[in-house]
Amino acid sequence: MKTKTPKMSSGGSLQIATLLCVASFSSCDSDRFIPPCTPRVNLDLPPATLLTFVGQETTVPLELPSPLSCPQGNTVAKRVETQVLSPMNVPLPHTSTEPTTSESRGYATNITFTPTEPGGHYLTARFEPSIGAANRDVTVMFDRRADQPFITDLEVPEGCEPALINDSVVICFDGLSNVKVASGGWTTAIEDANGFAHSAPSLWVWNVSSVTRYEAVGVGPLVKQETLAVEFADRRLPPTGVASAGQLTLFVNDRVIQFTAANGVISANPIQVPGLTMIVGKAVQLAPGVFGTADETSGVCGVTLSPPTATCIAGSFGPFQADGQGFWGRNLETTMYFSFADGKPSSTSIADGLLVTAPMTGPQTLPFIINTFGFLTLQPKTFRVDVYQRVFPQQGVLEGAVWQITSNRLRAYRR
Repeated sequence: MKTKTPKMSSGGSLQIATLLCVASFSSCDSDRFIPPCTPRVNLDLPPATLLTFVGQETTVPLELPSPLSCPQGNTVAKRVETQVLSPMNVPLPHTSTEPTTSESRGYATNITFTPTEPGGHYLTARFEPSIGAANRDVTVMFDRRADQPFITDLEVPEGCEPALINDSVVICFDGLSNVKVASGGWTTAIEDANGFAHSAPSLWVWNVSSVTRYEAVGVGPLVKQETLAVEFADRRLPPTGVASAGQLTLFVNDRVIQFTAANGVISANPIQVPGLTMIVGKAVQLAPGVFGTADETSGVCGVTLSPPTATCIAGSFGPFQADGQGFWGRNLETTMYFSFADGKPSSTSIADGLLVTAPMTGPQTLPFIINTFGFLTLQPKTFRVDVYQRVFPQQGVLEGAVWQITSNRLRAYRR
């Protein structure tokens, strides 16, 4: 007996083929393939630390680059969770805008808050659903820019490279052997001077074989006073010195040499200081017999002469810049400020964003660079603005000094 094989209609064949495609979890149409998302490399630099003041309403943008690149578009941010933490890690009241989504710029929101205390604040924005988080630091300061403003207008020598500026004196030093002092409309030129230290009315200069004191006496250029022939050990040139009107303190290697001018002569008193190394660097006087030193090759030391001791923070932080009470330095990409308490040094890391501020006066359209001290310098050299800012973690004080040289005239401002 023969069995008949049933014939299948064309419609039935299509249904079976469709079921086979579904059962195998694959598409029979290659055009329906959707490429997967791929990680996107973010080459953007992290945002600079933002600087604001106590009591000032501050709006901070937080941006998150798109972590993925998806052919059919990235996930849209439905909401954002934000937080503002005080220096003591206490959440602060704030508002935030609805999140935005951009294929090219990623995700963004703006956080607004009014700080009530100085110090570092930490802001976070988490974009949902499970997209990622962005964060940013904000440093809050007391606004002291109006304190004790001054303006100085001095004539300076042609081609002056200022090494020291105060309310009434500009000292130019080419770093080799020529010192020029501009004061009261007079210029004093001193040759064969490998280093100098100033404390009105005295200017001390030294080279490998002598120490000389000059003095401002009324109207006119500085007058040469006492000179002492010296022979430094191994003919090593002292890298730095600190002056008072009648005394010069030089630092060289592990010795401190104090020169005192009295009765028309200079006397020298060398003091060995264990643990001190000064090859190239700077020094400041903190109190009578107490100094701070900064050596580019070995670190920062607090030096006490009675008894002779040195307390140091070892490391390479140079080049250094002294501000009278401490030192600016750099450790790799971090700006450091070194302060002293009871002759002992301590350090604070400061974000570079704190060191970049707009100049107070003068044209602002010139190109600018950040030099190794973290100072803002406008070009060309005939117009220069330097801004230094000193941060005290407790008080949150911002200080600054700005000066310009145009057409051989110097104008200095403090804020």
